[in-house]
Amino acid sequence: MVVPACLLLVARELLLFDPLRVLAWRLAHEPRLAAAVPPWLAPLLPRLPETVDRDPFALLLGALATTLALAYLVQALRGGRRAALVPAAALVLVVAPTSAFVGMGAAMDRPYGYDGGVVQLPLALDRVAAGETPYGADYSRSVLGRQARRSEFWSSYGENPVLRHHLYLPGTHLLMMPGYLLARAFGTAFDPRTVTLAAWALAAAVAARLAPARAVAAAALVLLNPLVYWHQVFGATDMLPVAVLLSAVLAAERGRPILAGALLGLALSVKQIVWPYAPFLLVYLGGARDLRELADGAFWRRLARPLAAAAAVLAVVVTPLALLDARAFWADAVGFMLGRSADRYPFGGTPGIGLANVVLYLGGVASLSDDAPLGLAYLVILPLCALLLRWQTRAGGAGAALAAGSAAFLAALYASRMVHPNFLVPAAVLLPLAFLLGVRRRADVCVAPLLLLLAAVEVAQYGPMRETGRQLLESWTPHRLGGLWTLFGPRAPVLTPDPFGLLWSAVLAGLAVAYLAAGLLGARRRVRFGMAVAAIAAGVAAPTVFVTVAGTATGTARAQHAWGGQALAHDGTVAREAWSESFRRDPPRTFTAERTGVASATVGAAVGDPRLLTLGALVGVVLLVARLVPPPDRPLALAAVLSPATVTGAVFGAPEVALLALLLAAGWAAGAGRGLSAGALAGAAAGVQGHAVAPATAITARATSRLFMAGLTLGWTALWAPGLLAGVRPGWPGVEAGVGLGNLLLYVGWPPTWLPVLSTAVTLGAAVAAWRLASRLPDASTRLLLAAALSLLALWAAPHPSPHALALPLALLALAAAPPDPPALRS
Repeated sequence: MVVPACLLLVARELLLFDPLRVLAWRLAHEPRLAAAVPPWLAPLLPRLPETVDRDPFALLLGALATTLALAYLVQALRGGRRAALVPAAALVLVVAPTSAFVGMGAAMDRPYGYDGGVVQLPLALDRVAAGETPYGADYSRSVLGRQARRSEFWSSYGENPVLRHHLYLPGTHLLMMPGYLLARAFGTAFDPRTVTLAAWALAAAVAARLAPARAVAAAALVLLNPLVYWHQVFGATDMLPVAVLLSAVLAAERGRPILAGALLGLALSVKQIVWPYAPFLLVYLGGARDLRELADGAFWRRLARPLAAAAAVLAVVVTPLALLDARAFWADAVGFMLGRSADRYPFGGTPGIGLANVVLYLGGVASLSDDAPLGLAYLVILPLCALLLRWQTRAGGAGAALAAGSAAFLAALYASRMVHPNFLVPAAVLLPLAFLLGVRRRADVCVAPLLLLLAAVEVAQYGPMRETGRQLLESWTPHRLGGLWTLFGPRAPVLTPDPFGLLWSAVLAGLAVAYLAAGLLGARRRVRFGMAVAAIAAGVAAPTVFVTVAGTATGTARAQHAWGGQALAHDGTVAREAWSESFRRDPPRTFTAERTGVASATVGAAVGDPRLLTLGALVGVVLLVARLVPPPDRPLALAAVLSPATVTGAVFGAPEVALLALLLAAGWAAGAGRGLSAGALAGAAAGVQGHAVAPATAITARATSRLFMAGLTLGWTALWAPGLLAGVRPGWPGVEAGVGLGNLLLYVGWPPTWLPVLSTAVTLGAAVAAWRLASRLPDASTRLLLAAALSLLALWAAPHPSPHALALPLALLALAAAPPDPPALRS
C-alpha cells in the first residue's frame, strides 16, 4: 500500500503543478542547451504536438509514475516479485531529473537549484579550500549575486539574504569536500547534488537494514517519499544529516554505542534541523526506561562514552572552521537562523507553512523583515518535549526515539520564524520509519499528520488559492463585510500575494502537529477520530465554503476539475481555472458550456455549484466510516479524505469525494442485501465518472443479482437522462494530457485517436474482472486493493483524465489499510 500511494502522490504533483517546468522550458528555448544534448539522447527528446500546451517532461514522468504504481499493485495482487520496481521508480523520478538539472547547469555555466544548497555551497567550498571562512562573506559579486538580481522571485521578496550569510555548518563542508576535490581534479564544475544523491541512496539502504521485515516499504519511504523527491531533485541538502542520523541508529541497534555517538555528533555538525532529535536519541543510547532514570548514575555511566564520542566529533568538525572567524560563524549559523541578524529571511518563509503565516494573516508584522514573539510558543513546546521523553522511555527502542524526536522537531519547526517545505525532510523520512521499527501506536498517528503536512506544503508552495484570493480582494472590498472582515479578513494582504492560502496551509500544518503529538502521547481512538473530523472540517470543508462564497460574491467561480467547471458553466456561472496548468504560462482558461459533459449538466442544473454536493459527501464519508469501519481503524480510514489529492480536489470542484461516498454507501447497501440500492449507488458513481464502474463492481461484487444490475442501470440513467433530455450530447473524447498511456504516446508525437475505444474496452473489461475476481478474494483488504488497481487501470487507459482523479485509487488504498466490514465485504 505504501509504494503505490507514494508513486501516485508524486505523479499527481508532477501533472498538476509541474515543478520541473524550467528544465523543459530551457531545453526548448536555449539553443546553447539544445546543442549540448549528446546525439545518443536525441531519440529520447519530446515530440509533443504543438496543440498540447503542457510540459512534456512532467507528462512523461507523471505517466511513468502512474504506470509503475499500477505495475506494483498488479504484482502485489498476483503475489509476484515487485521489490525491483522501487529502485527503478527512483531512477526514473529522482535520478534522471536530478542528472538533467546538473547537466543543464553545466551546459549553461549557471547552476539550477536551491540558492544555498546548489549555488552557494561550491562558492563556500572555494573559500574553505583557500583557508578562508565561508561565514560573513559577501557573495553578491558571484554567480549567486547575478542569479539573485535576475530572479523574479526575489524581486517580490526583496534582496536574497544568503548573499551575505552562509547557513551551513562545517559538517556539510566536510561531507561535500571529497566530491568537490574530485570535481576540481577532473576540471569540472562541482554540483552538490552528486553528494546528496549518494546520501539519499545511503539513507534508503540503511532504512532497509533497520526494518528488514519491511525493507521495500522502508526504502520506498526514502526514495519515493512525496515530501522528499522534489527537494532532492532541486538540490536541498537535508538528506545529508538524515543519512548520518539513520546510520547512528543502525550502529546503536547493532550494539555499537560509541560509533552511534560519533555518528550522532557528525549529524549535529552537518545541519541545525536535526538538533531536536539529539535529546531523544541520547536518552535512547543511555537505555533509560523511565524518566526518573535520567537522574540515575547508572544511566549517565552508560551514556558517558557515546556522549563523549558525539561531543568529540562535533568539536573536531566544527571548531577549526568556526575559529577562523568566530563572530561571523555565530552570526550566520546561529543568529541568522534564529532571525537575530539585521537582514532577516522573509518572515514566514518563501513561503512557509508555520505559525508565522497566522501572524502574517492577522497583521502581526508590518514588514517581512520584522520579527514577532513566536518564542512564546515554547511555553507549550517545552512541556510537550518532557511528555514525549516520558513516553519514549516507557515505550523504549529506536522507533520511539525517532517518533518522539519527530514530534518535537515538527512542533519547534511550526513555531519558528520560517518553515520552508524542505525543512520537513527529516520528519518525512524518520517518522514513518519509526513506525516500521515497531512503535506501539496505530498507523493513523503517522499517516494522518504526514498527509496533512503534504497538503499544507502543496497549498503554500503552489498557491492554488492565490487567484481566488486576489479576485476576492480586488472586487469584494472589505467595507462590504464590515465587522466580519475585521474578525476574519487578512489584515496585511499587501505583504503576500496569497494570504488565504498561507492561512490554509498553516491550519493544515498545525492540525498535523497536534494530531501527531496527541497520538504519540496516547490519545484514545475517539479523540483521534474527532481530531480527524476536525481536520476535515477545518482543512477541507471550510476552504470549500470559502471558494464557493468567493465565486458567488465576485461573479467568477474558480474550479480546476472539468467536471466541476463544466457544471458551473452549464448553470450560467462564469467559471475559470483556479490556477493555470499551461506550459506557456497562459492565463487560467475559462470553462465553456459547449463542452459540458452530460453528468455535469445534470449536476449544474440541479444544484449549481457542485461543491455543495462535495460538502454533503464529506459528511456522508464521515458517517459511513463511523458505521462501516471497525472502531480501531476509523481514524486511519478518514486519512482517505486527508490526502492532498482529496483536499485540493474537493475545494476546486473534483467529484472524487462524492465518488468515495457513493462507493461506501453502495458497499453498505450490498452488505445489507439491498441489491437494487447498491446497484443504483454504483450506477450513480459510474455516471459521475466512468472509471468508477470497476471499483464499484469490486466493492459490491457479492451483491450481484438481477436487482443489482437493474439498480446499476437505474442509477446511471438517473444521472444522464436529464442532461440528454436537455439537449446535451456526449461528444467523442479527444486525446489530451492525462495520467497514463495517452501521455506516453503524446510524448513521442503519436496522438492516439483510437485511445477512447481502448479506454472503453479497458473500463468494461475492468468491471467484468472485478465482478469475476472480487467474490473469490479472501478478505476485504485485498478486495479493496483490487478495486484500487482496476480504478487505476481505467484511468491509465483513459483519453484525458484529470490528475485529480488519482484521489480515488489513493482513497481506496487508504481504506484497504482500514477496510470497511459490512457483511458483503466480510470473508
